Amino acid sequence: MSPRFNLIAEPWIPVLWHGESQTREISLREALARAPDIVEISDPSPLVTAALYRLLLAICHRVWGPESN
Repeated sequence: MSPRFNLIAEPWIPVLWHGESQTREISLREALARAPDIVEISDPSPLVTAALYRLLLAICHRVWGPESN
């Protein structure tokens, strides 16, 4: 059996919270649910950070954006 990883439920997005000085990884679900508490997405690679912002923005647009005709 091949290894599995659930991108929705398992922690993998490095974030910095209000009042904390170290990053920790959270799940996609937690990132969307607790977005106001996140100071920034913080990965050592700027390319990864930009890609994570784009992914989260695309999900937000799909969920809460204008309806398609």
